[in-house]
Amino acid sequence: MLIDAGDINSGTKIQKYLKNRGIDNISILVLTHPHEDHIGGADVIITKFECENIIMPEYEMNTASFRDVKEAIRYRRATVIKLVTGTLCQLGGATVALIAPSEGYITNNPNNVSTAVLLEYNSTRFLFIGDAEAEEEALFLESGVDMSCDVYKVGHHGSHTSTSEVFFKSISPSYAVISCGAK
Repeated sequence: MLIDAGDINSGTKIQKYLKNRGIDNISILVLTHPHEDHIGGADVIITKFECENIIMPEYEMNTASFRDVKEAIRYRRATVIKLVTGTLCQLGGATVALIAPSEGYITNNPNNVSTAVLLEYNSTRFLFIGDAEAEEEALFLESGVDMSCDVYKVGHHGSHTSTSEVFFKSISPSYAVISCGAK
C-alpha cells in the first residue's frame, strides 16, 4: 500500500525506491486528496506500477498535477474505487479501514475531502488522515468508526488547522509523527 505520492519531483524517487526493494505492483494506492504535494508524483507511480486498487476522493481540481493523474489512470485503464466509510481491505496480515467524509458532504476546501486510512497490523493501529482539517476531523468522529490508534501521522503536516484537541483526545495515540519538509 502506498499512501500519497509526494510532489511532482517525488514520483521518480518513489519509483526507484520501490523498484530497489523488488516491488512491482501496488495493491492499494490511496491518494488522500488532490493537492499537488500529495498527488504530484502519482502519475509516475500509476504509469510504472500495476495499481490494483486506486482510492481517491470524488473531488475535481483544475491543476496540472490532477490532470496528469487522471491521464495516467486513463492510460493504464485503471479503476478508481468509490470510497465508502468503513470499507475494509485485507493487505497481507493487516486490515485497512477507509474513512471518508460523510455522504453528500460539500466543501470548497480540498483538504477536507481527505481520505483517512486506519491500518491495523497485529495489535498496532496506525492512522493517516491526509490534510484533513478540524471540520473534517469532526465528521470522522461522527462516522462512528473507532479511530483510536497507537501511531498517528499528524494531519496537514502538523499545521494548526488540523489535529484539534477533541480529535487528538479521541484517537489517543501513543506516538504522533509530523511530516514537514525542510526549507
